[in-house]
Amino acid sequence: MAVDALTGKIINGGSINGTTITGGLIRTAASGERIALNEGGVNKFLVYNSAGTAINELSARGLLVQGTNGAVIWLNPNTTYPQIKLYNAGITNYAYVQVAEPTTGEASLEQACGPFAGNGFTDMTWRTILAKDFASIERLRNSDPNTTRIGGRLSLSETFALIGIQNTTDTSKNTQVTAEANYVHVDNARMQVAAPASSSAVLYASASTGHTGPLLRAGINGSDKFTVDKDGNTTVTGLLNAASIATGTVSITPSAASTPTSMTVTFPTVPGTTWRGYATANSTVPGVRAPVGAAGVTGVAVSSVSATSMVVWVNRENTSATNINWMVIGS
Repeated sequence: MAVDALTGKIINGGSINGTTITGGLIRTAASGERIALNEGGVNKFLVYNSAGTAINELSARGLLVQGTNGAVIWLNPNTTYPQIKLYNAGITNYAYVQVAEPTTGEASLEQACGPFAGNGFTDMTWRTILAKDFASIERLRNSDPNTTRIGGRLSLSETFALIGIQNTTDTSKNTQVTAEANYVHVDNARMQVAAPASSSAVLYASASTGHTGPLLRAGINGSDKFTVDKDGNTTVTGLLNAASIATGTVSITPSAASTPTSMTVTFPTVPGTTWRGYATANSTVPGVRAPVGAAGVTGVAVSSVSATSMVVWVNRENTSATNINWMVIGS
């Protein structure tokens, strides 16, 4: 039967062929698992599961897909920035990915995990941004991302790479390592190296030919305390203590005038295989004095030098107690 127009309430048949079909509702079933177009006049494409629950949606507000475990993917083009929301199975939290356009023509990619409790806030989150010639990963408040950042941070740009800790609630904890071209600096931090057993150096620094600055500088508040220049010359402004050096002072009272008298001094073990001892009198009357019999110190010597002891000798023209400064060096 060929007709130009057909009017009726119900048409039963196996197939409908045509160029255009216009109607209020198109569906595969009245209930249960089905696909429906414009159900309830809401201009949506809906997919229902066997329980009659809508699990997929295609409409002017975007695309929603729900898996068999309840997790949801929601593609939403109608927010300030188009985004994809990824809900957990319980639909209680979600992560998102979105494209932002801070200035016309840009397409920054931003993603964040679902909010969590931390640092006294209930909406902390980790956010990653790939922006116009810039990238960052940071931990911040979802409701106040521009002013509250607490935790590790990574920032990358054309001119630097930064890794550190930022805490806008306590800036004394801010710490960062910044790498720029041919230069790395560490701010507000101590450094500790815990190296594994190896034949290599734990800490190694080497400058190229033509270097003119110091090889090493250490100081406090801009004042150098320890430096090693390009030629290896070392300057120490404080005390220099070395385990291979032992020093001290001993007082010796000669047993008789012009009679060598000794005393043994002991000290913590000085490392080495060979030990050399030195001694000198703390005196204003060195040598033989005139007339004969005056108070001159005529000699100071050492003997029996070892890793833990040494014998110190003194000879003088009278029996006055004499202070002897001594030193032992191991090599």
